[in-house]
Amino acid sequence: MYQDGKTPIDSADVEKAALGSMLIDREAADKLLAKLTVGDFYDDKHRLIFEALQKLRAKGEVPDLLTVTDALRSSKSLTKAGGAAYISALANSVGTTTNADVYADKVLECSRYRAIMMAAAECVAAAKEMNPNALQRMEETVELIRSIGQNGARVCVTCLADVEAEETSWLWKPYLPLGKLAILEGDPSIGKTFLALKLTAAISQGWPLPTVNAQGELEIGERGEPQNVLYLSAEDGLGDTLKPRLIRAGADDSRVFAVTGKRHPGGKIEVPITLQDIAELDRTMSEYRPALMVVDPLQAYLGKGVDMNRAEQVRPVLAQVGALAQKHFCTILLIRHLGKSSKDRSIYRGLGSIDLAAAARSVLLVGRDPDDATKRILAHNKSSLGPSGASISFAITPEGALEWVGASHLTAAQVLAPDAVDTEEKGARAEAKEFLKEALANGPRAAREMEEECERALGIEDAQKSSTLKRAKTELNIRSYRIGAAWYWELPKPKEQGIRQEDRQEYQQEPLSVSGDILDRL
Repeated sequence: MYQDGKTPIDSADVEKAALGSMLIDREAADKLLAKLTVGDFYDDKHRLIFEALQKLRAKGEVPDLLTVTDALRSSKSLTKAGGAAYISALANSVGTTTNADVYADKVLECSRYRAIMMAAAECVAAAKEMNPNALQRMEETVELIRSIGQNGARVCVTCLADVEAEETSWLWKPYLPLGKLAILEGDPSIGKTFLALKLTAAISQGWPLPTVNAQGELEIGERGEPQNVLYLSAEDGLGDTLKPRLIRAGADDSRVFAVTGKRHPGGKIEVPITLQDIAELDRTMSEYRPALMVVDPLQAYLGKGVDMNRAEQVRPVLAQVGALAQKHFCTILLIRHLGKSSKDRSIYRGLGSIDLAAAARSVLLVGRDPDDATKRILAHNKSSLGPSGASISFAITPEGALEWVGASHLTAAQVLAPDAVDTEEKGARAEAKEFLKEALANGPRAAREMEEECERALGIEDAQKSSTLKRAKTELNIRSYRIGAAWYWELPKPKEQGIRQEDRQEYQQEPLSVSGDILDRL
């Protein structure tokens, strides 16, 4: 082993050229960031500068002389990296990025040979000490030498016979798998946050969550151990919204922790924290060991430079967050709104790239019960780890508490269908209104005659029972009245016009009589 921990292969000069290329051209930076790692650099100053370049690109920022200098200054590493003048000299050391790939290859080559020399030195030291691991270390060194001859790139292959099958673990079976990403989506003000807080309360207390049995009935399982929850909320205040709702849900608030920002070494607090702050989130999850982390809403936490509609920008963020969920064996629940379109399949209705739904192992949808406006439906929109769970109905009480109601036969597609049905109904209603205005333009007409014409002209099977026709009449403010034994329909007259004299006489001949069945005809 060398006394200073370094080896004779000093690649500092070519490292300067590589870093200089990265500082003056973003395309060159992206290429070299894909080729090299921090460990490939010989000079400690260069390692710090390369790491700053990596972090800037991970955040979607353009790395250049100014941004790198500011980033190092913010992390209090600028002096260790040689100072602003040194970084400026790196940027000025190359006039063109034509040879950037050549510089990178040379840095990589020197790194590999240093690795061989270090490994060989370890083998010699182990052999001198008669360490039983010396032979294994030598075999690893030989493998490393072979990789140099193959340009370092080797495909990693794993035989599935050597892989142990694992069963999925659940936070809430079959809706929320542990160690995975999940999505909870729905329209604004539909109850997503109420539901997320209900889950938070149950987990903090160890209360069982409902499932649907084979008979289609809602049942509650056994109580478990209370666990911690991390909560990231950008839309609701902690004191005026989240805390009161958690109290009503019966949560143990000593197990619920809101992530509100990040504190820098100098004491400055930066708000908000984002899903790009992987190191900070990793440390926080290690400290609090949550079973659930809620991100509400997702779009507020993607961070700078990430357009949620662009797959290439969303995918790297989700990959890192998914790795966090797996590492800490935690369910990370991402809450997002639905788009306005009602034509797409339900899985495509969520805002942003389809990669969001693809990355999640479970996607849950909250929508209104089309048969009962006081209820909401929780439906499984996607399940990658087993059969989809049955839909569950819930209601939000006037006091602001969420109560489970029972199982529901409705699917995610059916929960979203009312929007499309309503669009079709509005079109039919508009057609009915136009017909009524034309048919009654010249004055009142007998209701029976109008009903028969409506059935023929609009294709209505039973005009008396047609909700479309009733709504059209209501919106046009059509009057229904009886003269003698006959009913009549009439368009409303402008306020400045009085009732015609002949109408007055007609009404006087037979006073308006409202019978019990008038509601059926309105």
